[in-house]
Amino acid sequence: MPILNLFNYFPFTKAHIDWTTNRMSSVSFESPALATYLISIAGWMFSYVLTEKGFKRFIPMFLTIILSFLSGSRAGIFVIVIQVLILVMYLMKDKRFKKLFINIFLISSVLGTLMMLFYSKPIIGYISSKVMSFKTSDDVHAMSNKTRFGIQTAMFEVFLNNPIKGAGYGLQAFESSKLYPEWAVKGNWEFKYKYLNDKHKGFPPGFNLYLRLLSETGVIGFTFFMFLIVMLLSWCYKKTFKRQGFQSVIPLMITISMVGFAFNWLKMDTFRIYFFWLCLTLIILIQRQGTRDERKKNNSFNTPLQ
Repeated sequence: MPILNLFNYFPFTKAHIDWTTNRMSSVSFESPALATYLISIAGWMFSYVLTEKGFKRFIPMFLTIILSFLSGSRAGIFVIVIQVLILVMYLMKDKRFKKLFINIFLISSVLGTLMMLFYSKPIIGYISSKVMSFKTSDDVHAMSNKTRFGIQTAMFEVFLNNPIKGAGYGLQAFESSKLYPEWAVKGNWEFKYKYLNDKHKGFPPGFNLYLRLLSETGVIGFTFFMFLIVMLLSWCYKKTFKRQGFQSVIPLMITISMVGFAFNWLKMDTFRIYFFWLCLTLIILIQRQGTRDERKKNNSFNTPLQ
């Protein structure tokens, strides 16, 4: 707590722990914001493994993983694990890092074995509690799960009612409010005082961008968005796993981030993920630079000898 409280000296921040769910906040007041931030920066923190020397290269990656557990976000932990697997796949692919991969694998195996020998009970208990926390009868997360699953169910109903072009962008909450399932609303204060309360100023979240697009823009908008995501992930794969050398390091960082965003949108429904737009900008700049280099190469071949 003394270390966490140091962040309160920064302007406009108030770091804290929600003692109901034991979740650590980010610099914003919402605990999930920390997980979203960690997912965003994971690729850049992991890149130190490739660009630095010695043990210090692992410190940013370890801190990112540790903070993902301290954030208490179930989805955040899952996505960070996926991002780590992408890094491992890259290390296996690139010949320069095969020795590094073997060392990491051996150290991880030894540490994992020792931890399971001495701390198997709390580790199994922690994993079990995270898996069971998705139930609607869980003591801590039951209300939150009912709200999340209930709103997602209502959004899918909106899509079924407007399958082709949707209900209109930004309108899913107005349509969903008529379709919230009884099992989610009954005994749930979040609906009573927030999402079904006309006096509450907050706008109901959708908790899933893909379902939101289906309900608001129908098959047309959803198909367009998925085409964009597939196109971006395809670019990431070609630039990261079809190449070797330093040129693939920055694409690797972008790839890890983009995969994180794709999974993170399963639990949030906003485009306001600033790092996504930063990564998209970097992709455009890299692509433009590649086009310029290709033109210069072609012009050099076509220039007549003096």
